[in-house]
Amino acid sequence: MTPLDGLVTEITQLLVDRLELQRSPSDLCADSQLIDDLGLDSAAILELVVGVEERFSIDFDIAGTTEEDFRTIRSLARYVGTRL
Repeated sequence: MTPLDGLVTEITQLLVDRLELQRSPSDLCADSQLIDDLGLDSAAILELVVGVEERFSIDFDIAGTTEEDFRTIRSLARYVGTRL
């Protein structure tokens, strides 16, 4: 397992737990799109950001964050990896 795979796994679990998704982590994949596939809205994205910041002890750089960083679980994991 690569470090990115580990982050994908942790973020997937965080998504399910923090947002109380009615899915199991095994139902999601690294390329699941946060908005299109999972139906997250702006409030859910904000809750996810707070959860990621708390879990990984990082601060999101709003000015340096792009829409692409929140497209999929994998892209979010890549972003988090750059902040660690």
